[in-house]
Amino acid sequence: MGQKLAKTELFAKWLAGNLVVADQGVSTGRRIWVDDATGTDAGGYGASPDAPVATLDYAVGLCTDNKGDVIYLMPGHSESQVADAVIATVDIEGVHIIGLGVGADRPTFSLEHANATISVTDPSVTITNIRVASGVADCAAGITLAAGGDGAVIQDCEFEDGGTAGTELKVAIAVATTVDDLVVKNCSFRTVEGGTITSAITFAGTHDNSRIEHCYFNGDFGTAAIVASAGAGTRMLIANNWIKTKDGEPGIELKSDTTGVIAENYIESTGITDPDAAIVGADCSWFENYVVTADGAAAQPVGAYTEAAIGSVFSVKKTVTKAAIVAGGAALTGTSSGTLLIEDCILQNDTTEIDSAGHAEVIEFYSNNTKGSTSFMTIAASVAASEMRDLAKSTTGIKVVLESGKIVSVKATTEDVTSAGTADVYLIFRRLSEGATVAAAA
Repeated sequence: MGQKLAKTELFAKWLAGNLVVADQGVSTGRRIWVDDATGTDAGGYGASPDAPVATLDYAVGLCTDNKGDVIYLMPGHSESQVADAVIATVDIEGVHIIGLGVGADRPTFSLEHANATISVTDPSVTITNIRVASGVADCAAGITLAAGGDGAVIQDCEFEDGGTAGTELKVAIAVATTVDDLVVKNCSFRTVEGGTITSAITFAGTHDNSRIEHCYFNGDFGTAAIVASAGAGTRMLIANNWIKTKDGEPGIELKSDTTGVIAENYIESTGITDPDAAIVGADCSWFENYVVTADGAAAQPVGAYTEAAIGSVFSVKKTVTKAAIVAGGAALTGTSSGTLLIEDCILQNDTTEIDSAGHAEVIEFYSNNTKGSTSFMTIAASVAASEMRDLAKSTTGIKVVLESGKIVSVKATTEDVTSAGTADVYLIFRRLSEGATVAAAA
């Protein structure tokens, strides 16, 4: 008599004269085998790869809640759904579905109807290494996580269209509202160009502790590759993903009050005008995300700083009629919102000299601050045609703080300017308070 085999990660067991090897490191629950080519959906089948059942749906019906049952889909297993119905309903808590095989040998589910989908309705379901493909226009969803599908893990799976713009998987993974603790990792999402795909992963409403990691997205996603804009999420993690999305669209779009971490994602969105627009998620923390906005261009950081952050610099241009530079003053800006440092003031003259009748004018740039200096630049001589003056080239010039709620103006002392024409004034501001801004006077 041979030595009894111990239960290891690869536990061997004799069944009806055949040696069946299964990974007991996953769980000690029941093992069920599925193969459409050799299987039969009937009693007495499924316990051995030599006598498998034929469909995933039938295999799920052989499982028991919370026993750690494992369903093995054999290499080359294939299922197709052409009717208005789901291809399989996973309604057993804690079941693990594992596809065997690599590349073209992975188990494949072909969705040939708009409403065909793999439906997960119970919690703690894991799906590993399957391929889901659409074979019909506007197929709604590859995998649908219903309201009871909390704790689902979808890993090492591939989702793709049927190969033409007429066979489109609108959404690869559709997540119902209130589904929590979802993990999607190491998956591939590919679509054809020129289609009308919505997204790869869409959350229909609120969610908590969702994680999307190490996935590859490449397609014309009309909204974004990852969309969770309908309901706020909490503690969300989106990290280490590679995303090619539709030209001009973001790679990630979340509801503004979703919280969590968006880190180390790499996005291509050709033609997007603002790199920060590649990610929509205002209340999340962003770390080391990058976007490419043109074919062949280098990546740019996303959210390296917000445009209205403290320390950020912007400019305001005001074209002034020279004859308006009089003792009463002419406004250059509207009222400031927040506190600003005036870094520089540049006066760029046109082809007519800035002068007064008696040639005694003094041009002064000032604010209506209540504290500190109000005057920050004076010019005590005529400005020649096409000449430029700034703080460094003025009679006196200093950097000053523009207080919140104040404006910048220019006036003439001694004599009003009488010259014809206009001059451009550029004011360079640095924000000293978050979101501070000011616009040119009307």
